[in-house]
Parts: sequence; C-alpha cells; structure tokens
Amino acid sequence: MGFKVGRQAIRYADNRIWGPGDWGNVGRYAWDAAKLLYEGPRADVDFVFGDRIRFDPYDFDGEHYKFHAYCVYASIKELPCKLDLFWVKKESRENYVVSPRGDTARLDLHTLGFHVDGKFRKHWDYRGTFAYQFGGYNGAPVRAYGAHARTGYTLPGPYKPRLGFEYSHGSGDPNPGAGAYQTFDGVFGAIDMMYGRMNLFSWRNLHDYQTQLSVQPTEKTKIVLDWHFFELDRARDAWYYCNGRPQRQDPTGASGRALGHEIDLVARYRHNKYLELQAGYAHFFAGEFIHNTGPSPDADWVFVQVYYKL
Repeated sequence: MGFKVGRQAIRYADNRIWGPGDWGNVGRYAWDAAKLLYEGPRADVDFVFGDRIRFDPYDFDGEHYKFHAYCVYASIKELPCKLDLFWVKKESRENYVVSPRGDTARLDLHTLGFHVDGKFRKHWDYRGTFAYQFGGYNGAPVRAYGAHARTGYTLPGPYKPRLGFEYSHGSGDPNPGAGAYQTFDGVFGAIDMMYGRMNLFSWRNLHDYQTQLSVQPTEKTKIVLDWHFFELDRARDAWYYCNGRPQRQDPTGASGRALGHEIDLVARYRHNKYLELQAGYAHFFAGEFIHNTGPSPDADWVFVQVYYKL
C-alpha cells in the first residue's frame, strides 16, 4: 500500500484514457490529486481523486477546471498480455462543458472500459482500448462509446521495418440536442500524436483510419511515416478540435462526413538517456465537410525539438 498526494502528472497505458499531454507550449495536463496505490499478487490498483490545473504562463497555477475527477485503475497480472480495467468519473462543479451550440452544461459522466496490449507469433503486435460512457449531460442520459484498435508486423533483419494499421472511433450524436447525449467524451487522454500530429481532431464524433510505416536505420534513430483519413461519425454532429471544443457543424448533415487526409513524417534521434532530437513535417488535405462549411485551404506544419532530461 502507498499513496501520492500533491501536484503531479497522471498517465496510464498508452495515454489514451488518461495521459499527461506534454506536447505543445501550453498543452501539459497537471493535476492536484491524491492517489492511493495497492500492489497485489494478481493486480495493481490505483484509486485517484483530483482536479486538473489551469495553466498560467505568468504566475503559479492556482486555478482548476470546473470538474472533479475520480478513477479506479487496475492492471491485471499473470496474463499472456497486458490487461487494464478502468472506471473514470468526470463530474462538473458547475456549468462548464461547451456544447456544439456554444452553450454550457452540467456533466456527470462515467467511463467504464479496458485496455489490452501484447504480441503474438513473435513479429505481430496488437493493442486495443474500449470505453463505454453513461451518466447525465444537462439532465439528458449519456450513451456513448470510444474504441481504438491497432496491429502491426515487424519484419526480421536490419532496420526493423514495421507496417501497422490503426482505427480509432469516437461516437457522435445523430440528433444533437434531442434525446440521449451520444457524443463520446475523450476523458483525459493526451492529444500528442493520437489523431494526427497536427492536432486538428479529438476522440469525439470521429473515425480515424491510419496506416503507419516505421524503420530504425540505427539503434538510436527511428523514422515514422503515418497516413490518416478522418471522417465524422455523425454528419449532424460537430467536428471537434484537439481541445474538445466544436470547430464547425452543419446541423442539417448536408455537408458530408469526410474531414480529410493527413500525412505525418517524424524522425527521432536518441543520443543518450539524457538527450533526444526530433523533427517532423505534416500536410493536411481538407475534405468534403471542411470545403462545404467554410474556408478550406490545405495546411502544412513543421517542427524541430530538442529534449534534455536531467
């Protein structure tokens, strides 16, 4: 048994359900939280209560977002693969959630699910996450879900080439504002590189089809090429930006569902355990929905990063 109390980063598994969000100038997710830790022979279990901190670039970060977070996260042992089970509760302290129409709402949201990660037949790998959500949104019942699945094959020999395929799905609402609320909430997942490096999308009302090719020319160098195709799950629901806020919406559903394609190329060089260099380029090709709802130029993005760890 143990505990951890105070300001901290919280991460589990691949950071999809709960991650630190370190990418970007102000993208970090920090928490004032209390964790009770149990390590047992068959499972490790964390009990978490916390408030997420509002980043302040000019002063000590003393403000919090207007919700409480509760979590029970269990990692099961003695299995041929990694299996995690989780329950996360997100409860607003007052109206704070922004809806597609731009107003606020009260939220009492439960997320229940699992994460699995493993390998089979030596060269194949697999990973998956499923999360079901229920509770209340402004008095309406919540019925939403999110899923992610990936598999890949690493060829034997030099360069360790790997070809991988991934699919991410966050449910959308077929009739926003009427009946049950069905837009999946991305919980507290990091946005870093989950749904394209350009961070134009979040795990809400989304289909993300991804193909990845990676090679390691040396032990210290890795090059990754990703292709994404994005589309809305429900045409009448919104396109949600990486911060979870609605970007555009056609309530009639007549603008289509195709959001566009993105190509990402990233190279990483890890000099030693202290120093890592990264550089990348990405291009986004706007799709039918974006063309039909406003300005729709293609977008380019480039970055160079030096990461030093003491």
